[in-house]
Amino acid sequence: MSPGAPLREVGVIAFIAIAAFTLLALLSYSPMDPAWSLRGTGLSVNNLVGRSGAWVADVLFSLFGVIGYVVPFALLFGGLRTMRLAQWDWPLESPLKLRAGAAGPTGRPRAPRWPVRSTARSG
Repeated sequence: MSPGAPLREVGVIAFIAIAAFTLLALLSYSPMDPAWSLRGTGLSVNNLVGRSGAWVADVLFSLFGVIGYVVPFALLFGGLRTMRLAQWDWPLESPLKLRAGAAGPTGRPRAPRWPVRSTARSG
């Protein structure tokens, strides 16, 4: 076992727990829960994970809409990548690496190394 394995395992468990919390909060979202967009003192919370779940779901839905459902799966994938159980390469990663390697950080072709040695023989 590598020295960082226990720490990675704790990270995976934390990511999975946060992903499960977020997914439950989103699935049990009610627009009438007291949260970010609705305030009130005597209102009951209908969210399965309580007032904090109502807040998380309300903020995610207010900021991202239905795309907020991607957040728990992204957290789950982040946990799996922490443990190195999932691999995924970005589709444009290889061409970008090739372009950056050939052109340098400025995007322009690299100048030849100086002094340029001539291959022509004198004489």
